Amino acid sequence: MFEVENLTVYRGDKAVVHGLSFTVSEGSIVGLLGPNGAGKTTAICGLLGLLRSSSDRLSLNDVDLRDHPKERRARLGYVPQAVAMYPELSVVENLKIWGGLYGIGDQRIQKRVEFAIELAGLQERGKDRVHALSGGMKRRLNLAIGLLHDPDVLICDEPTTGVDAESRRAIYRALHEMKEAGKHVLYTTHYFKEVEDLCDRVVILQEGKMVLQDSLDALLSAKEQGENTSIAVQTSLSSQELEEAMTQAGIPFSQTSLPKPSLEEVFLKVTQNKGVEP
Repeated sequence: MFEVENLTVYRGDKAVVHGLSFTVSEGSIVGLLGPNGAGKTTAICGLLGLLRSSSDRLSLNDVDLRDHPKERRARLGYVPQAVAMYPELSVVENLKIWGGLYGIGDQRIQKRVEFAIELAGLQERGKDRVHALSGGMKRRLNLAIGLLHDPDVLICDEPTTGVDAESRRAIYRALHEMKEAGKHVLYTTHYFKEVEDLCDRVVILQEGKMVLQDSLDALLSAKEQGENTSIAVQTSLSSQELEEAMTQAGIPFSQTSLPKPSLEEVFLKVTQNKGVEP
């Protein structure tokens, strides 16, 4: 379990994220959403130790990460918004350099590079220089770099921005494999459909504060309101026969049901900021 409790993140002397608390369970993906400027990337930088922060708890499986930067770097992986790689070097060369920065030993690096390339779907592009790759392939390599050192927690900040459908599927596939391997994934995106496809839970930020946290299923469950009561009936009767039977019994009957809200509708209702993407 990756646990964050009462996280406050500062830019200079100003607190930008206030008292953020959430958990990411093993083998799950949590979507971190919010309007532009809500503090999503700032919160991520605080988690990674890239900005000054304070918290009551920042732990992974009861291992305190707050005062152990080496442990934090080893256990957390990061896929930033901007691609971070050397354009004149090949895919494999980039991965080996980053592997060295992560402290992966010579005996292990080749296997980790092969694993990362396969997971990102870049098997045929290992010798290609990065500047020759498409934008989508660079995004895949960005993901491969983030998971190269086999982190327990993978933090992805808008990893599919500007990618084509094929690259998006490759990134989805890699994230699902991380989930099946029991990893913890924190995921931000501008696309609600991605959250609906990938995430188990959702955390929504606004102005640096958490305004909602719940499971995706709970957020998308329609709730009947008012004085009407709805029931589910299992019967062999046709709709017309059921309506006639209930009418004879004096029970008002309607087949009309409320459609489930989309995540976008839930987001806009919670943030009260119509027209703004997460």
